[in-house]
Order: sequence, then structure tokens, then C-alpha cells
Amino acid sequence: MDWTRSSARRETGSALMARVAALVAMGAVLGLVETAFVGSVPLPGVRLGLANLAVVIALVVLGARAALAVSVARVVVVGVAAGTLGGPAFALSFVGAVAAWATMVVLH
Repeated sequence: MDWTRSSARRETGSALMARVAALVAMGAVLGLVETAFVGSVPLPGVRLGLANLAVVIALVVLGARAALAVSVARVVVVGVAAGTLGGPAFALSFVGAVAAWATMVVLH
């Protein structure tokens, strides 16, 4: 499987959706693992941002639109799995993920 940007740009439909879904799954797993270790960081609300690795990969391989989709979907999946959907923790995660995506797009 060729994960270069040129081959991903030509993809449409199910192949692109499968790549986005794989990256969302990867980001969700990293986000849940990170949520489990939140107690080890002494500052409240501070995280390592491991789940953003999936967004970086999506940005490089699939482009900015797909990276935004991965970022938003990852936050929703982790919010549902962690039971924070609709709460203040979810809102902070959502805003943080969009801000991180915007920063990545500008720096890319």
C-alpha cells in the first residue's frame, strides 16, 4: 500500500474513507491510552497529545480536509468511549483539537 500524498489525492470514495477510518481508530486508541495516564501529569488538563500523531499522518498523507475529519472524529469517539461527550472536558478537547489542527496546517 502506497501512503504517499500523490496516490492519496487520487483516491475517492471507499479507499479514502478506509484510510481516514484507520487513522481515526489509531487516534482514538492513543487518546484512550492517554486518558488512562492523565493522573501521572501534575497539571490538570495537560496531556502529551499522542492522539495528534494520527492527525499529523493524515495531514501529510491525505491533506488538510481529511486531517480535520480525523481530528474531529477522534475527539467524538474518545468522548463517547470516555463518557465525556457533551461535558466541559469534551468542549475543551474539541477546541484544543481544532486549534492543534489549525496550527499544523499553518506550519505545514
